[in-house]
Amino acid sequence: MPSLRIVRKGQSGDALAVIVSALEVVQEASSAVAAVPFLGSIIGAALGIARTVEKIRSDRERYVRLARRVSEFSRHIEESLASDPQAVDDNLKVNLIEIQVLLTRIRNDVEAELKRKPLSRFLLQSSIADMLDDRMDELDSAWRAFDTACLIALRMKLERQAMYDDHSQLRLFRWSDLRCLKVRGSYSVRGQAIGEEWEGRWGGRAVVIRTVKGRASSGAEICPEAMVTYYPKMYFDLSRYARGTLTVLPIRHHPYLAQVVGYSHPALEDRFYVMDTGVIPLIHQFRGKDILPRLLQWLQHIIDYQSAFNYLYEAGIAFNECHSHNRCLPSAMLNEEGRLIVDTADLEDASPGCFQSRLRTLYDE
Repeated sequence: MPSLRIVRKGQSGDALAVIVSALEVVQEASSAVAAVPFLGSIIGAALGIARTVEKIRSDRERYVRLARRVSEFSRHIEESLASDPQAVDDNLKVNLIEIQVLLTRIRNDVEAELKRKPLSRFLLQSSIADMLDDRMDELDSAWRAFDTACLIALRMKLERQAMYDDHSQLRLFRWSDLRCLKVRGSYSVRGQAIGEEWEGRWGGRAVVIRTVKGRASSGAEICPEAMVTYYPKMYFDLSRYARGTLTVLPIRHHPYLAQVVGYSHPALEDRFYVMDTGVIPLIHQFRGKDILPRLLQWLQHIIDYQSAFNYLYEAGIAFNECHSHNRCLPSAMLNEEGRLIVDTADLEDASPGCFQSRLRTLYDE
């Protein structure tokens, strides 16, 4: 009849074989190992501990329990991160580094015990048992710390999602984010009055807040094509926008084109979007100065306008060669550096001569 020691040895050997096989499968098959920093090192350290314990031939029940706990912890980490690798933030990466350091230390301790002779392990079994109990406690603490770090990372991701649209990466604004300063007046797109335009601040940044009404000034429903407000084109289909959806083409930036930085949070009843804006009236640089500085500034603005115009023309934005110059570039202003900034909607039906026409209108006023 086999002795109890031989039976236990066989059971522990089977348990270790299962542990090693499970970790090998995770190491080879898990997509998270390649996607998450330090996860591969953690799985490798856990596998190293299990393989080292396999080499211990006597009194290894405590070592097997330690290897099992390390394996369960490692697989728990992999399963937690595999569902959403993008949620791993800097704090969670630091936590994974600490786990890797802990598992490396445990592996070194087990390898040090393996080098002892069986008699030495027998005489020191009390201190070895205390050491293994301490490592088990450290694993439990690391497990709790990892779960806490995961919860914090998930909460931070949800907060980021509440602030930005996942598809367009535009900011989702609530009224508390903005400081409304004054009403500029109504604004139009392709001849239709869409809503009011307000000057405001977002943090320390000058912005313009544009409200969106359900109907145009003509009384007709606002069609998506009439809502082109910047390049790339942003179309507001109000029936879809009420449900929190928005169609945005790939974003391209240009220094002299005002960009949409965000729009109203879908939870809000009010509909608006927020754009960059200039802070200095265009005519300001052409008053009370000598002829030469005014001429240089005029030439610089002509070059800037032509740069923005050519950029949109090459990008496929239509323009009108027979433009009547009745109301050219109403949004044109200067930014903090004194350079031109224009809303792309003003350039859709513009021509190369619109900037000069705008200056003549300002002087006449």
